[in-house]
Amino acid sequence: MKKTMWREVMAGVVGLVLVACATSRPVEQSVKAEPPVTAEQKQAFIELIKIAPTEGEFLSDEGVEQLAPHIRTLFALGSEDVDKEHIYPFAALSSGLCQRESGWRYGVEHFGEIQHPLIKLFWGALLFQHDHSPATRAGRQARSCPPRPHHRPSGPRTARQPAIEARSGLWWTT
Repeated sequence: MKKTMWREVMAGVVGLVLVACATSRPVEQSVKAEPPVTAEQKQAFIELIKIAPTEGEFLSDEGVEQLAPHIRTLFALGSEDVDKEHIYPFAALSSGLCQRESGWRYGVEHFGEIQHPLIKLFWGALLFQHDHSPATRAGRQARSCPPRPHHRPSGPRTARQPAIEARSGLWWTT
């Protein structure tokens, strides 16, 4: 009797699972496509970056905070909007944004949307330099050993070493 009862219970459970799967509909995720950045938005962003607060040659934390909501506009700027002689403020903003985890994450998720080649190159370097991923943080915590000291050649120099030193500057003088 116990085997028959067990089979009936399992058949009922399987039946309930099948009914639940058949009646459930997949959840539709509505991904809103954001409208493209207009020329007016780009120009307003360029004017805003000109008046943003700075500390020396970099944007202050307050300036980065003010410009952070406009990261999408930064990524939409192209070569026709910013020439390479005036790229520095946008690179400084990118550096400030990449130091924040939210800006770094946006850069990782939307890297393909960066239009200006120099800004894209700069962001590529920054994303590796300021890696905020959980795996990297765990790796940094695991590597608790002290850094290796610089290698200094020891022992007497051979006749060939001064020629190498004169060419490349790799050997120390004593």
